[in-house]
Amino acid sequence: MTSSPNSDCVEHLSVVLACDTINLERIRAHVVELCGRVGFPAAEAAKVQLAVDEAAANVMLHSCGGDAAQEIEVDITCCADEIEVILRDRGVGFDPASHPPKDLKQHLAVFKVGGLGVHLMRTLLDEVEWTKGVSGNAVRMVKRVHDAK
Repeated sequence: MTSSPNSDCVEHLSVVLACDTINLERIRAHVVELCGRVGFPAAEAAKVQLAVDEAAANVMLHSCGGDAAQEIEVDITCCADEIEVILRDRGVGFDPASHPPKDLKQHLAVFKVGGLGVHLMRTLLDEVEWTKGVSGNAVRMVKRVHDAK
């Protein structure tokens, strides 16, 4: 995270949950709650909420294969002008190179259901970074508030 002009506004939450899609609602609620505590703009928080929901669902369904016995670690750090969310798991991981940017017209023309989560994450956020290592996988997401000029 970059430093905020008002560093005392920083809120942090770290929670470990079962890799069960029932926990998606809880993760979304944590994002909204922390954003609200520090005055992160609601419209920007909604973008983060959608992107984090997509990322967490991907971890639960694909990396962890729907195995609720596995865990997802959720770390959220938020201040008034920036939020960082890191999701960690020990599943099979994700290769972002296997998902190049989408041609939306082509994708929508074939009426394909799903497949836009990574595209949404890249579009809605300022940074999305996937890492895979011996200790597990992580997706790091950052959204900054940009001054309207």
